[in-house]
Amino acid sequence: MIGRHFITLLASIVVGAFALLAHAPNAEAQVQPTPPEHYTLDPRGVDLVTGEFVTSASDVVIGQPGQGGIAFGRARVGHQLG
Repeated sequence: MIGRHFITLLASIVVGAFALLAHAPNAEAQVQPTPPEHYTLDPRGVDLVTGEFVTSASDVVIGQPGQGGIAFGRARVGHQLG
């Protein structure tokens, strides 16, 4: 026969575990900054508004991008890779 003190201890542990889980912080997705649509660049690729270096490269281009084609590229703004 299980003692009354053991059942009380077990119930306290279960209630404590649920209390800890109830107050656990929620997982949140990382928020990526939205890159600006237009840059004010000098001839060397420096954004005159933020002072960050901006460069871009097209990795794959299929057809004419402005006429129904598709292009995949990357842009590097300062220390962030997008």
